Amino acid sequence: MAESNRSLISVASSLVPSLPQTPNSAATLPPEIWCKILSHLPPTEVMRVRRVNSLFYAVALDHRFHHFKIEGIADDETHKFDALVRFVGDAMSPALAGRIKHITLCMDQLEMLQKFYAFTAMGATFNDNVAIPPDRMRALELISAFFRVFENARALNKVRLILCGTANHYDPFELRFTQEFWRRLSPPKCITALELEVDVTKLALLLELAPSIVAPCLKELSILIERYWSRSPREKVDFRRIHGLFEQLGPSLETLTFKTTIKRLATSAFDNDIVMPELRELELDVRFGDLEPVRAINANYPALAELTLHMWMPATLSDSQWFSSLNLPNLRVLRVTLEARAQLATIWRGTLDAPRLEKLCLSGCFTRRSTPRELTQLCKFFKSASVVVLEIEVAEIDEFVVDTLAMAFPNLQSLRIWALKPKGRVSFFLCLV
Repeated sequence: MAESNRSLISVASSLVPSLPQTPNSAATLPPEIWCKILSHLPPTEVMRVRRVNSLFYAVALDHRFHHFKIEGIADDETHKFDALVRFVGDAMSPALAGRIKHITLCMDQLEMLQKFYAFTAMGATFNDNVAIPPDRMRALELISAFFRVFENARALNKVRLILCGTANHYDPFELRFTQEFWRRLSPPKCITALELEVDVTKLALLLELAPSIVAPCLKELSILIERYWSRSPREKVDFRRIHGLFEQLGPSLETLTFKTTIKRLATSAFDNDIVMPELRELELDVRFGDLEPVRAINANYPALAELTLHMWMPATLSDSQWFSSLNLPNLRVLRVTLEARAQLATIWRGTLDAPRLEKLCLSGCFTRRSTPRELTQLCKFFKSASVVVLEIEVAEIDEFVVDTLAMAFPNLQSLRIWALKPKGRVSFFLCLV
């Protein structure tokens, strides 16, 4: 590694020049306007613009430090860590760290970066056939540099944490690092969006981390729990402990997304009495028949205006009144996707209580063998004069389908219909305005 990388403290010796003043000319835009214009370009295109002149050079560098990202480096691409280490050193400058708006930390990648820096000496990398012992002080130096960046990221508004299926012995470091990460952020009240991507083997770690997450002004929360490539055994945990995180972040939340490959986790997470008065959008992976999420939706989110449901159908239905149990007086948008097939007669019983519903999107509700009677029953369940936008997937399209939809939704302004191929793929699309 180059000599400049041995000490991160001295890497950021010079700052990016401040935006130059533009001459008083009606034909020249100020730097702030150029920043706004270039914000609509991809980052790679923005960096090309820096070659135009000194003004664009400064504007391009300003965009460069908006996203601090440690993610997406393959096992055979460790050479990219050299550039990432230099980037960390540059970002230690308060002036540059103050531009960071989005931080993405993949703990698996952070472990790789730490090992790379600890095992690397001047002029030697992993690609060289040189046996170099690890340097613990160098690893600690790198972690210290990260924390200095976090302390100065005063424009930060979005955080994305990825806890992959790493070995169990790595859990203590991940927990200590993420806890210290939240402690160093200044000020946490600027964070408005948080994304947590967690492997199922890290559920216990997520629950231990939850009390440390402080974001009093958080507007968007996304939790994704799934199994990655790791096949490590997972311990059973009491996932109801996640209620503490919801209680802490709930008062200001406007958007909540909870997706998981283990549907019982949604039942545990939403079996609570935590009111979120500002919540407008909710997206759930949920198992049909579990009424605990229904009770939470009805009681805890009085301002809910947009609901997206990804439904998993169990082999046996314990309660077929799932949808008819919903009470959504302020709902404007409803999206439903059934991930597995079941008899429609056991699902669409009664009617939906959503008097202000304006947009309805239904997918996976029919099979190739569905009958006109099943379509009629579904339309009877959702029948509403307030719906103006309808997107629906049906078995096949004919005059009966169009007439049935027209009778159930008389005030439609936009209609989109998908018909199924024998293997369940889209074969036809129709849009009427």
